[in-house]
Amino acid sequence: MATDTLKRISEDICKDYLGFYPTTNATKPPHIANGLFRCCTGETCNTRDVHEWIISDGRKDAVSSDAIIDKYQDILQNGYHEKASDIKELRCLLDDIFDQDNAVYPSYAFSVMTISSHWMIRNKVSSEMGIGDFLFDVLSKKLDGKRSPIIELLQKALDDDTDDITKLVKPIIAFPSEKEK
Repeated sequence: MATDTLKRISEDICKDYLGFYPTTNATKPPHIANGLFRCCTGETCNTRDVHEWIISDGRKDAVSSDAIIDKYQDILQNGYHEKASDIKELRCLLDDIFDQDNAVYPSYAFSVMTISSHWMIRNKVSSEMGIGDFLFDVLSKKLDGKRSPIIELLQKALDDDTDDITKLVKPIIAFPSEKEK
């Protein structure tokens, strides 16, 4: 009974004072970054297409490389004639880059990638547990009339579309429309 009371007190403290529950091992650095970066930029993007590329052949519920060629032939160098083996290699590379912390799962609903720019920030996922929002609130608190300069630094870094990692996936993200992110 005392354990139950302590658990309830702990949950109340986390909810009322911290704003998140630091009681899971499912939260990984990309989850925290996704929440913090979303607060810093105020935007999210649909990263389903990149997710589709990252979940490489052989993983559960993966889209085959042949299906990737069919769907994305307009952005491939050789179009419909691209070799499936080349696409598989690229997908392995994308997995190595964007799944550094193993936070990209076959299910898009729970996946967060390693984030290099605003193009990779997605909507909230349950594993974030509100920690990114909490960090943003801490960094936003004004001391001597100023909030932490890290927020502006993050905004500037995330807005940069010229880094090599963003360039690698931007054609996938911008596909099929220039208007839609």
